Formats: sequence, C-alpha cells, structure tokens
Amino acid sequence: MAPGRHTFPFLLKAAARLPLPLPAAAQLHALAFRHGVHLDAYVANGIVRAYSVAARLRAARKVFDEVPERNAAVYTTMVSAYAQNGRHQDAIGMFDEMLHEVIEPSGAALASVLSACARSASGSLEMGRRVHDIMEARGMTNPVGVVLGTALVDMYAKNGAIREAVAVFEGAHFLH
Repeated sequence: MAPGRHTFPFLLKAAARLPLPLPAAAQLHALAFRHGVHLDAYVANGIVRAYSVAARLRAARKVFDEVPERNAAVYTTMVSAYAQNGRHQDAIGMFDEMLHEVIEPSGAALASVLSACARSASGSLEMGRRVHDIMEARGMTNPVGVVLGTALVDMYAKNGAIREAVAVFEGAHFLH
C-alpha cells in the first residue's frame, strides 16, 4: 500500500522534530513527489514546516510557491517560518499577501506577524496596527488570549508606542 496525502503530514511533523530534520524532510519531500501528493495543501504545509525548522527557507518558499491552492494553514506556516527564522520583513510581506488573497488569518498567523512587527529592524507599527484592527473586527480583543495579548503589547512597546502598549495591557481581559 502506497503512502497517501493523509500519511505524509504525520511523517513530516515527526521529521521536523528530529535533531537534524533536513535529511528526513528532503527524503519525505522526494517520496511525496514520487507519489504525486506533494502539491496537496496539507502535505505541502508539512514540507514547508519541516524545511523551515531546518532553516531552509528557500526550499520552504519554493514548495509554497508550487502549491496551486494555498489555504490558511500553508500561509500561516510560511509567515511563521519567516518570523521564527529572523526574516521579519518577509513574514510581514507574506501576511500582507495572505490578506490580499482574502484568506482569513488564524491566531497563530496573527501572533507570528505581530512578533515580526516587534522585531523588524525598520519597525512595523503600521502593520501591527492593521493586525490589531483585524483582531478587534473579529472580536478577538476582549477577552484576548494570552499569546495574542502579549504579542500585541510587545509589538507596540518595541515600536515605541508605549501609550498604546499600556492601553492594551490595562484594557485587556486575558483568557487563560
């Protein structure tokens, strides 16, 4: 029995947890290609994640670009990959692309882009405010989860918007 689109995401998740994930990720990518499931959004998402954990962002982006029907999970993984590997402007750009494609960002995508906005060398207060607006429009700010609330305060503070950071902190009712 040949592995299919339901098998690979689990294998790729396990590969990403290995101390040296690249060899297993590359082998699984080749196997997924051979079985014709490498362009499935969920398989591709696992491949992107495994490559990003191995800090192979070019390979991750190449896989991302090849996926014909990208979903929120694939975009979130790519935003997170850039943010976690210090490519903050790329994370912000990918999030912006996600919005332009009218894909609803998950809480993980919002947290990742807020982190990128906080750590970007050029500062990204404008994008951070857009994310805050999205959160408010979706009713995610009252109460706000600890991860998103902390990311929002951090983003404002690191961009020098101390009053806004304090306002978010003082006005937040955090979910635990």
